[in-house]
Amino acid sequence: MSLMVFLCSGCGTPNSNTSQLPESDTMQVQDSESEQIQEEIIITISEMLVNSDTKSVCIKGFVNSDEEITMTDYMLVGIQVQRLDTEPVDGGYSVCWYGFYGDEVVLSDIRITDSFGSEGTVPVNNEAERVETEAKKFEVSAGTGTVPVWITEFAVMIAPQEDWREYGAFYNVIASDEKGERKLLCQLPSMDDRKPSEIREHPLVNDAAENMETLGGGFSSAMEQEHCGICYIMNETIDLDDVNSIEVEYIY
Repeated sequence: MSLMVFLCSGCGTPNSNTSQLPESDTMQVQDSESEQIQEEIIITISEMLVNSDTKSVCIKGFVNSDEEITMTDYMLVGIQVQRLDTEPVDGGYSVCWYGFYGDEVVLSDIRITDSFGSEGTVPVNNEAERVETEAKKFEVSAGTGTVPVWITEFAVMIAPQEDWREYGAFYNVIASDEKGERKLLCQLPSMDDRKPSEIREHPLVNDAAENMETLGGGFSSAMEQEHCGICYIMNETIDLDDVNSIEVEYIY
């Protein structure tokens, strides 16, 4: 009998040996989970400047990262980013993305991948209200037609609706302020589209492009548009009051 009692004393339900966390420890686990969820929000969007005429946008925010942000990090889905401004701040980086969008939907649902080519997105806290920013529009006589030019504080859009270029000709687009000071926007067409033999025989000489100051510090990349148009983000933000007129000047 004493042997049976000893053997039975080790019996019990399958969970009888499971330890239970004290209530204080359970609260600590919940707090830890909440902190982990909060840490996952690594990007906060604070401002969104949009110009609907040019479909250009500036998105400002904060990235919770110890590493410097580059153009291939945190890519905006559906937006062609051409300029990235970053500045180290407490806890991470202040970031401004500048670019062009195609579909309005991407502005109401900002999605960001963690790197170039990545299909996954990172959590985003979007606190920004969309603000429409001003654009100045100029209808400029050029070649055999008219060239519409839009300028915002950070973007340029030249989007002709029909052919206007004289055969084989090249032009400079130039902005002037109220004092008559002239600054170069770009050359049209942006690429020399002649045959290689013709380029060698008659090289394009563009003295203005080499010697004239550029509006907004020029640009690092651009997208060609139909009918010898172009759109790009300037390297520096400008004051629209400094743009009083636009001319398209024949150079070759």
